[in-house]
Amino acid sequence: MHPVLDAYLRFLRRAGLEFSIAPDLVHEDDFTGDLRPSTAKRHHVLSDGFQLVEALDASQSIGADHASLSVSTILERHAVELNGRRVVDVGCGSGFLALVAAHHGARASGTEIDPRALELAATNAAANDLQVDWLLSSLVDSIPTRPPIDCFVANLPHKPSDMDSSGELPLAQAGGEGGCALFEKAFPAMAARQTPGGRVVFFLHSLPDPRLLCGAAKLYDLVLESWKLRWLGVSEFETSRAFFRERAKSGRSHLHRDSARNLEALVCGVWVGTKKN
Repeated sequence: MHPVLDAYLRFLRRAGLEFSIAPDLVHEDDFTGDLRPSTAKRHHVLSDGFQLVEALDASQSIGADHASLSVSTILERHAVELNGRRVVDVGCGSGFLALVAAHHGARASGTEIDPRALELAATNAAANDLQVDWLLSSLVDSIPTRPPIDCFVANLPHKPSDMDSSGELPLAQAGGEGGCALFEKAFPAMAARQTPGGRVVFFLHSLPDPRLLCGAAKLYDLVLESWKLRWLGVSEFETSRAFFRERAKSGRSHLHRDSARNLEALVCGVWVGTKKN
């Protein structure tokens, strides 16, 4: 076990979280750099060589980020399980993850509260000749409880923002009190639309309160399938950084610190949950 990951997992276990680690756990390359899209269009080469075209809106920061790419890697590991299945990308943005699922044969849908993002997602579906149903919705509110959904995919904001009076955190990253607000609403709503054995695939870093994962574990058996470090820039989140450090000191968040370089990083992971009986 990598010592950095081990420290984070000990943090989660101290909070009472029960989970498993995939025997073929993926250790992705560290992420450094700007989160904002910097181009109007890019090509993603999928595992079978397909070049998925993604148009982005840099002015609104709408586009697949490093978290979406991590989730995509895990989705593709389960590609054979996607064929013919009902898959919903929650908070789909540019539609990237729904398009990946659709390319692998899923009956895919994407929900999004921002109509501008849905327009971009529809453009991307047409550009890739893929069929996806796009729904204007807060989380899964527009998804009926039946027929059941085989797999939900979620890359939702989860940075703690309850003390962010400066508005430093953009809406695409602000997760409310403890970083848990959106996921704590989404997990029960997703589980209510699934039968036992249904899956959820989601990205999470180490800033939110561990109660978020503990709550998910009441509904799903959780497996960590990939992890990486997301290094914070020296001046990134200047106002919120002290808040993040205070949370880590009190055991409500986890930050990896490289004292020799005076740098801090978030420990990030992609989790796969299987709905319990």
